[in-house]
Amino acid sequence: MNLLRRLLAWIGQLLSPKAEPLQARRWDPQTNPVDVQKISRELRLKEEGRRLGAAGVPADSDASLCSPEEKAVAVIEHARTDYLAWGQLRLKSLQGELDRLDIRKDLRAAADGANEFERLAEAAITANAPELQQLGATATARADEFARFQAEHRRKDLPHYPVGLMKVLAWVFAVFLIAIEALLNASFFAKGLSGGLIDGFVEAAIASMLNVLVCLAVGALAIRHINHVHPFGKLYGMLGLLFAVCFITALGLAVSHYREALVLALDDPQSAAIKNVLADPFGLKQVSSWYLFCISVVFGILAVADGYKLDDRYPGYGKRHRQLAEAQNEYTGAVAQLQEHLEELKADALTKLDRALAQSHVSIASYKSAITDKERCRKDLNNLIFDAEPILKALLSEFRTENKVARAEKGLGVPPSFSTSPQLKDRADDVPDFSTDDDEKNLAEQVRALQEFVDMEPQIRGRIQAAYNARFSSLSTLFGHLDGTDLSSRITRSEQLTSEPSVEVALGGS
Repeated sequence: MNLLRRLLAWIGQLLSPKAEPLQARRWDPQTNPVDVQKISRELRLKEEGRRLGAAGVPADSDASLCSPEEKAVAVIEHARTDYLAWGQLRLKSLQGELDRLDIRKDLRAAADGANEFERLAEAAITANAPELQQLGATATARADEFARFQAEHRRKDLPHYPVGLMKVLAWVFAVFLIAIEALLNASFFAKGLSGGLIDGFVEAAIASMLNVLVCLAVGALAIRHINHVHPFGKLYGMLGLLFAVCFITALGLAVSHYREALVLALDDPQSAAIKNVLADPFGLKQVSSWYLFCISVVFGILAVADGYKLDDRYPGYGKRHRQLAEAQNEYTGAVAQLQEHLEELKADALTKLDRALAQSHVSIASYKSAITDKERCRKDLNNLIFDAEPILKALLSEFRTENKVARAEKGLGVPPSFSTSPQLKDRADDVPDFSTDDDEKNLAEQVRALQEFVDMEPQIRGRIQAAYNARFSSLSTLFGHLDGTDLSSRITRSEQLTSEPSVEVALGGS
């Protein structure tokens, strides 16, 4: 049974992790502090004291330390060395953290936020000045050109023309006219074509497209010149109107005669239709041909009206207004983009101010915590470096007490070495300086700097806002009065002009 117990204990020793030797262990006050009882157990000081005392070791006349005592001294010296190395690394780390947490540099940068914003805003305006000047000059030139046109052509009212959806609907209406006229005329043409409704629709679509597109162009480009202030312009408009009447009538008669030629199944219906138109233009013999003629005329007139309403009734007035509006929109868009950039710069400056203020409070608290850690590290280091002798004395006492008891049982005397304590190396010069006096001074200066920054913070915000207002006002000063004209008022007027045409069209105005 005893043999089995010993075998299990031996197996347990093989499987259990071996303790790290004391001489190879890294000592530090946080993860592995010096523990007298733990060192005593691992060095077996009590057991060795009883065993050696019973054997009369050390001898009664021996004045030197024995092996267990020397091991205890070596462990304490090793621990002191490790503590010093730990202290140096820890001091370097804490000092780096304290330097990083110093808020004075960040506060100076944040206090300079107004000046930085002014520099960035000025740089942005300078960088965009050439483009703004060019766009502003173009807008001013367009405004002058528009004003000259108004004076020359005696235009007092604002131009009215469809914009946006209304303009799209005007073109859709033209396509609608072509499709509807083709559908209405398809049955008329189908009676004389072998292909039936399909060929009839194709023939009708060709005629309808020609009718609507020509009339649309005449209405858009010629007839509105009737409103021109100059006689030659009016003459051109009247000629356009006369052309439209003649074209609509001629095309309607030609299409109607062509339809009758198809019904009669003539060999060459196109030539027959031309001869009939020239010989007797209004000599249509079938009522359906007159229906076809009326449909063509009605849709031609509608196409002329649609083309007439595509722009302002006065020729060239709407075009020049659109050129003015486009130039001013480009200018105002560039100014708005620059203003948005200035607003972003202002928001960034204010955000940096808020962030610096919030981060400073956090850094001050962290700075105080780092000072506390530094003081605690100094105490932990001093506890071993300067209090090592009492610790060593306690370890030697563990060994010597048991040794004396065992020696007394054997009638042996106490060796003279037990009455003395070994002298440890003087390590005072090796201890890193954990003094916090300078840190406390720096902390006081940072607290004072933070309070000054808090007091200045409303003024800094005011300077940033004032700089923003001044830079934004400079946009009007530099680019809003080119050539002595108030471009901003023209822009406002242009916006009014471009908003009115669609209303007029919606109400049915021309």
